[in-house]
Amino acid sequence: MLSSSPVNAPAPETAAQSSPARSPPATVADTSMPVDLTDD
Repeated sequence: MLSSSPVNAPAPETAAQSSPARSPPATVADTSMPVDLTDD
């Protein structure tokens, strides 16, 4: 039960952090794609 409690607590926090954390990488990939095309 203790494991479920802490796991559930960070679950929402992790998801929130995952959103912003994925935002930077997603932007980099998006920029890399257009940048690569422009470079070509």
